Amino acid sequence: MSIKNIRKVTDYVLSFVQNIPYATLESRVTSSGTGFNSPAKLLWENQGDCDSKVTLTATILRALMPRIPMVMIFIDQHAFIGIATPATTGEMTIEYQGVNYLLGEPTGPGLYKLGKLAPESELAINQGRYVVEPFLADEVL
Repeated sequence: MSIKNIRKVTDYVLSFVQNIPYATLESRVTSSGTGFNSPAKLLWENQGDCDSKVTLTATILRALMPRIPMVMIFIDQHAFIGIATPATTGEMTIEYQGVNYLLGEPTGPGLYKLGKLAPESELAINQGRYVVEPFLADEVL
């Protein structure tokens, strides 16, 4: 798949997931109370928190682009995704195990394209306050 198509597909998936309502998933009144929804459950309940939305995003992208390396990035009380594809000037990236990952913010409600993050996320990345976990194909599908 070309880099241009990777960006188009990823931006479309990010927009789709960003439009799913955000919920902390801790209340038994409004969710299962587990603090996490699997991709299928997130779609069924039409709500999810940041790590649930990142997992859904990675699941969709893995199905569409199975060989693209992806990582999940954790900052304080938040998570987003990194995709191994080239960045352009001004886009947010990290390097992990020798691979550059372009960052994406699937949580919403702001509509951020690939390479753009919410200000709080950008600050955490710039300050080095993050943890990276790779998405492995067997873990996502």
